[in-house]
Amino acid sequence: MTGSPNRLRVLNDRSALAFILDAGAVTRAELGALTGLSKPGVAELLSRLETAGLVEKAEMRPGGPGPAKQTWRVRADVGYAAAVDVTLERVRGRLHALDGAAVAEAEIAWSGADVPGSIGEVVAALLQDAGLEPDALLGAVVGVPGAVDPRTGAVRGAPELPALAGYDVAAALEAELGVGVQVVNDVNLMALAAIADGAAAETRSLAFVWIDEGLGGAIVRDGELVTGFTGGAGEVDLLPVAMPEGASMRLADALSPAALADLAAGAGLPTAEAALDADSPVAAEVARRIAAGLAAIVAVLDPELVLLGGRYGAPAADRLADAIRSALAELLETDPAALPSVRPYPVGPDAALTGAGRIALAEARRTAFATGSLPASADPLRSSS
Repeated sequence: MTGSPNRLRVLNDRSALAFILDAGAVTRAELGALTGLSKPGVAELLSRLETAGLVEKAEMRPGGPGPAKQTWRVRADVGYAAAVDVTLERVRGRLHALDGAAVAEAEIAWSGADVPGSIGEVVAALLQDAGLEPDALLGAVVGVPGAVDPRTGAVRGAPELPALAGYDVAAALEAELGVGVQVVNDVNLMALAAIADGAAAETRSLAFVWIDEGLGGAIVRDGELVTGFTGGAGEVDLLPVAMPEGASMRLADALSPAALADLAAGAGLPTAEAALDADSPVAAEVARRIAAGLAAIVAVLDPELVLLGGRYGAPAADRLADAIRSALAELLETDPAALPSVRPYPVGPDAALTGAGRIALAEARRTAFATGSLPASADPLRSSS
């Protein structure tokens, strides 16, 4: 098979670059131990990566009784990734160098009308602030308050931003920015942020449910989002929930601010938040409603961890975790010990931006390292016979 030496070279280059990124900086000996290459092999690999402009010499590391050891790191300026978070009031952006460092931030208020134009304005401001030309950008990820159909790119379920409805935001932005763009539901990005900021760092699989003005859900397995065929994996808002009076209600309605306020008022409590207290007379009913939404996720996907976030989700997990797990065990007719733990995840204002940065960096690195140290026009991974 022709091209095999180049294929092996690119694979070795990619592996080495991934190791160096994970470590931050490595010596030749460390890279040899990580890759299994011989000393001459490591020397040749570093030489070609340095010549290609992908790595550079870093600090000298003390080597004990011997001389200091040279280290190498990935060049941060090989390319850049943009993360953008679209909310009802504003568009925020953050620009990352290839090593993950944030090098610029920008924000604009907007009317909700010109979606690609407003996002493009933020990305342009990021590049200008960092002193970069547009071709330095290798990719972008945009978080939006709605589900995104991976088949069509269309956004749905974003009633507060009608300009997004049915609109292929990614295609419009790719034409605007000239790079690959992914558009991702903001709750999905919050779930990734839980891994990035340590709330679920060691977890292989998790479900995240956002209970606030709206209801959203996300699934992560092995650090990757599970979006499903239509982009709706983890979305439990339409699930029917049996109500005490015998009727049924959509979960999104059963856990809405109005429904929780009605539940609290019926028990003589002053606010919806008071219904989330463990000693509240309606705590068991709140826990049952949340468990009804989690039951489908837990029964089918069996996650290791369930995180609840949002104005109502995080305090419910903080105060009612045991009650939620007990209600879930009753619904699924199983031992509570066999169920995932339920923990609060107080989502910060940067969570969606953090999750977007995580995906954008991964894509930018794939683009930057696609051909290893070979010229960008090479396509060595396409085999020919």
